[in-house]
Amino acid sequence: MTVARCSEANGGHYRALAMCKDAETGRFQEFVGDWRNNGSFSKAYCQGSYRNPSPGIETKVT
Repeated sequence: MTVARCSEANGGHYRALAMCKDAETGRFQEFVGDWRNNGSFSKAYCQGSYRNPSPGIETKVT
């Protein structure tokens, strides 16, 4: 799991990103958390056989 949180979103939005690797095939896939704008946590989880997330954050202006 990866987590993203901004204490001051300044009117924008953010979400957690997890770049995960499939242990069997070596394929990478990105999984994303919910968009947030209020200082709460956005969480992204590897799904299925994907493991070892590399954490990231995505932002957008609204």
